[in-house]
Amino acid sequence: MSLSVYLYTDVQGIRPDEFYQKYKFAINMSNNVSALIARKAGIFDELFFPKRNGIKYANQIINQLQAGIEYIEMFPDEFNAIDEKHGYGLIKEFVGYIKEYIEACKKYPDYKIETC
Repeated sequence: MSLSVYLYTDVQGIRPDEFYQKYKFAINMSNNVSALIARKAGIFDELFFPKRNGIKYANQIINQLQAGIEYIEMFPDEFNAIDEKHGYGLIKEFVGYIKEYIEACKKYPDYKIETC
């Protein structure tokens, strides 16, 4: 399962050639293990389906994502089995993506979240 996350703002009168200018952040977690890690860290729903959880803006997801990262860092042994089974470095890569996402949310707190 791949996940793409975008932070964007509504732009009035945008021309087709300016379409991508409204996006300030985009990331793709292409590893299928991301969903498994997110579930174990307790942030699957917020990360993959923010709108279902009433999360529309970047500033609404920061605390949940930080809590998930803190959980991974506090209990690394719970996640070592994932790396052992699916390939070393996946947890580190996932944490890096989420930390990057958190920083973007802090930088653009009023931007909307889109996931697909």
